[in-house]
Amino acid sequence: MINLKTEIQSLIGEKVTFKRIITNSIILYFKGNPGDSVVKSIWIDPAWRYEKSNKYVISSYDFPKEKGSNESEKKYEKRFNAICAKTNKLTNSRILSIQFDNVTNDICINFNNKQSLKTWASSSTDTMWTYRNMKKFLRIIGACNEITSKEIRKGTEKREK
Repeated sequence: MINLKTEIQSLIGEKVTFKRIITNSIILYFKGNPGDSVVKSIWIDPAWRYEKSNKYVISSYDFPKEKGSNESEKKYEKRFNAICAKTNKLTNSRILSIQFDNVTNDICINFNNKQSLKTWASSSTDTMWTYRNMKKFLRIIGACNEITSKEIRKGTEKREK
């Protein structure tokens, strides 16, 4: 049986090769890009925050959920992309450590250049983060009350493109 936390900690020393923000979730990719057969990723759902030099930079709650009533699609996209850009320094950063909270399963990922990404439980039932290792066909799901694993069945798992 695989130790789930040890599997996730195998990311220590890895470089973020690609970063994506979807609505207000952040996805970090390692050892490749979205859709690659050997890529590892961690998808972090709200609530999370990004810090640099122990100072708050941005959180999942800073992202606009929809465009303003008088805002064009173009202006909304520009505003959304400007907020996303605040996390750009994560790309090409290396993970120095990953810590788990023993009560809530929150994670704190520390990167070089004094950067960190932290989750905090906002519900006892929601998924907070999902780790995927495509090479091993493994998915690990972190929620406040448990950490579980599921096999990614070949051909059934949707890969982000």
